[in-house]
Amino acid sequence: SAHAALHVAWDAKASTGERLSGLDALIAVEDPRLGAIAQAIAAKDSRWPELTRSATVRMFPRHLSVDQLCQLLAWINPQKNTFGELNWQLARLIKQEEFDNQTLEALRDGLVGLVSDGLRWQKERSHLITARPHLSSPLVATCLRGLATSRSDAWLHASVLALRIPDREHGSDEARTALKEQLMNLSADDNARLFWVADAFNRSLHAEADPWQRLVWLLFHDGAVELRPDRDGPWVTRALGDTSRAPADRALLLQAAMHLGPSRETWSGPAIFV
Repeated sequence: SAHAALHVAWDAKASTGERLSGLDALIAVEDPRLGAIAQAIAAKDSRWPELTRSATVRMFPRHLSVDQLCQLLAWINPQKNTFGELNWQLARLIKQEEFDNQTLEALRDGLVGLVSDGLRWQKERSHLITARPHLSSPLVATCLRGLATSRSDAWLHASVLALRIPDREHGSDEARTALKEQLMNLSADDNARLFWVADAFNRSLHAEADPWQRLVWLLFHDGAVELRPDRDGPWVTRALGDTSRAPADRALLLQAAMHLGPSRETWSGPAIFV
């Protein structure tokens, strides 16, 4: 019965297999008491930490909310609870499950907040570090879903963050490549917004005065931006000619224009080469 399954699921003395069987039985009948289990798991109830991974992949998203998921992801130790499998399973669920736009945006914002917590630029190695690089893969999966329907600045910012924080231990190169390709195929207007969103993200972590180095951080170092002469040349030229722009931003645009130029002789200054 559902009552017996509930009792076993909560019983910390029962075996892992017995408790998960009880949980599966409750999920099968969509028992309303699953809400209390989800709340306990998210709050790190002493009866659930060892089952967190297994319970999460069973209950999310139908019986474990986005808020509860992000709550448990804030405390779970990636070195314990076989987090690598949870990471992969979460990315799979995010790819396959149905989400309305509001839920998907909440998931994006929750993951962005977790990955951004403590995010900083490491000068010695010239890259970004975070306490939760393992969450970049679920964020990549979320961004792939979001960009399919929206090119808002919030989705562009989340995508920049996801690509700048590679998870080489738990991540999927295939998913990251797919996200990069989505960004590479943006329209000219959307790519112009991505250019400035990514630049603002970089400057929020590392104030770089040299316009050439600003461009380097946009185009390389796991950057999300690609510039192509046919698509991006016109908007870069127009923006460069806007005298109302800040001098530092126009200097960055000049570097971008030289990067897009056909030859070194096209510009009075030195061209940019990788």
